Amino acid sequence: MNAPECTQSTAEGYIGEDARKRPYLVGVGITTLVAQIFLTLGLHKEATGRAMSIGYVQVVFAFIWGAVVFGTIPDMWSIVGAGAIVGSALLIARNR
Repeated sequence: MNAPECTQSTAEGYIGEDARKRPYLVGVGITTLVAQIFLTLGLHKEATGRAMSIGYVQVVFAFIWGAVVFGTIPDMWSIVGAGAIVGSALLIARNR
């Protein structure tokens, strides 16, 4: 869909394929808003480079959620990369 089609669909009251999906969309939106607020507060209190380097840990959480929820198992290189990310995050936290 392009922008005019999206605008028309929204104007007509169409949201998704099923009304049961709306609470999930609202939940994702609220969760994203709260996460952005806390990220902004964290960046206000800590040096930006140091704080954002910890953000790479979300890749590890994505692997975990992918395995738990969808049953996808990361390959060896993904696990090695996740180990490097966790190791770097621990070094950054330790050197504070």
